[in-house]
Amino acid sequence: MQKVANYRIIQAIPTLGAILRLLCFMRARLVFLVAVMLMLSSCSLLWKSSNSKVLGTWNVESGQRITARTSNGQMLEKRVSGLCRALLLAVEDTLVLEPEFSSMPNDDNNPITLDKSDSTLTLFAHNYLQKGNQIEADNFRAFDNHFDIDAITVPFRYRFRQGRTIPGGFVSNPNVGVYAGWRTDFITHSIKNVRNISLSEVTAGAVGFGAFSTVNPVYVSPWNTDYGVDVEYDGLGMNYGFAVIAGYQQLTLGLLLGFELLLDENNVHWVFHNKPWVGVSLGLNLN
Repeated sequence: MQKVANYRIIQAIPTLGAILRLLCFMRARLVFLVAVMLMLSSCSLLWKSSNSKVLGTWNVESGQRITARTSNGQMLEKRVSGLCRALLLAVEDTLVLEPEFSSMPNDDNNPITLDKSDSTLTLFAHNYLQKGNQIEADNFRAFDNHFDIDAITVPFRYRFRQGRTIPGGFVSNPNVGVYAGWRTDFITHSIKNVRNISLSEVTAGAVGFGAFSTVNPVYVSPWNTDYGVDVEYDGLGMNYGFAVIAGYQQLTLGLLLGFELLLDENNVHWVFHNKPWVGVSLGLNLN
């Protein structure tokens, strides 16, 4: 009996050690999780206290009216006389402009137009207008053109009919790829008067055009090779083509026209090789 008890104790020692290691592992993860939560909560408090957000540098469209404030608090109306770049900051319900000095027009001695002599003014992206008993404001618009790179996936696509025996149909298989193209982001700041309360709103979006490429498994069988092969297998495939995208912040949605390739020796038999399809992509902006 004593030997059996000792044997059971010896068996229990590794199990007890594993439990202790698991508890230490869980404690370390718990400490890490608590630290992350504290850091996020501090960031949240900082965000709430600052109440501001940097929206990036944009091209300010010419001809717009904006509001300027001098160092002594006087409010002036200014007009953007030429395309210039400015850093936009959302401070509570106000959009503040910080123009790049090098992009501002030279001084033209016109007190109405915005030029380099106004670089010391505080600029706001709206201009209040009195229309009867209503107070309205011009919409402020800015845009930015840039090269765009996205990581994308194609959740589904439609293959067209091939011959008389293979009908068209939707395809959904795991895939991942890259989109590259030209993108235009735009932003609009508007103020509306609702029941004598001024409401500020910033809307943003993007459109673009470019090319893409993805890789994915390809189902090969006698049926889709006109019986050029007598086995079924999943081969390596690649897709390429063109895309039109719409974006919001870092997310993109695209409409694709693509062509599919089978990357092995049976591509001469595969009926969908280098044939067109249409599909939809979901993307994440990388730059």
